[in-house]
Amino acid sequence: ASKKGGFRPLQGQAMDDRDDGDAGETAVPSDISILADLLQILGPYQSQGLPLTELHEKLPAHLAHLAGSIDVTRNWLQRYPQIIQLTGPKGEEKVVLALAKAGPPSPNDKPPPPAQQAPPPPVPPMP
Repeated sequence: ASKKGGFRPLQGQAMDDRDDGDAGETAVPSDISILADLLQILGPYQSQGLPLTELHEKLPAHLAHLAGSIDVTRNWLQRYPQIIQLTGPKGEEKVVLALAKAGPPSPNDKPPPPAQQAPPPPVPPMP
């Protein structure tokens, strides 16, 4: 029996949960590839977000085929709260880039410079 798509797998998980007998099955893109497509869609909507229903409608054909339902899209997006956030009640969610909400880093957010090693003590001259 063939399994539904659903934006699988998470990075680092095996992609072998599909039947090997399905010769015509489309290869599942990596999470990085899926995120890149989503970021392209969300880019123009950084400040206000995009309704989940609109995002689902704007998915490229290869992702729309894998996602199937909006519930699968919602579940997949929820895997990456540090990058993409869903706001609002179920059925009215907006998809917002968490990176855009964070804004540019301020100068105070920079990590401290690496500690420099003190030079070795001078070697005393030989008598």
